[in-house]
Amino acid sequence: MVCEIASSPGSEAGVLAMTNHDFMEGNNFETNKPVVDKETVINGIRIKRNYIYKQDKVRFVELVNEYMETLRRKYPDCEDYPLYQILFGSSPKKEYLEEGYEKFDFPGDDSVLAFLEKTAAKLEKEKTPDETN
Repeated sequence: MVCEIASSPGSEAGVLAMTNHDFMEGNNFETNKPVVDKETVINGIRIKRNYIYKQDKVRFVELVNEYMETLRRKYPDCEDYPLYQILFGSSPKKEYLEEGYEKFDFPGDDSVLAFLEKTAAKLEKEKTPDETN
C-alpha cells in the first residue's frame, strides 16, 4: 500500500497523516522495498515530534522520558536505533542510516512513530474543553 498524502510531501499536515504502516511496513510489492526511505521517515519523525511538542511541552517531555526509560530497559542497545536518537533531538551516526543497517525503529507498539501517534492522541484527550476552542 503506497501512502497517499493530499498535502505536499514533508509538510506538517502530510506527515501527521502518515501512519506507522505507511512509514515502516508499506511495501512496493513489485520490488519488495519500503515505500519511504529512511531520510523521509526521519524528517517525518522530526516534524511530528516538533508539532506534538508545541501542543504541551512539559507533558510531552514527561511522556518521552517515560517511553525512553521503558526502551532502555527493554532494549539495552536502544541508542543504536536512529529513530530513538531523533526522538530526543540528536542526529544518528551516518553508518546507522546506511543501506543494510538493521536497526532503525523498534518493532510494533515500541515503534517511535507508534509512540508519537499515541502521545498525540493522549495529549489531545488531556486538553481541557477550553483549550480545544
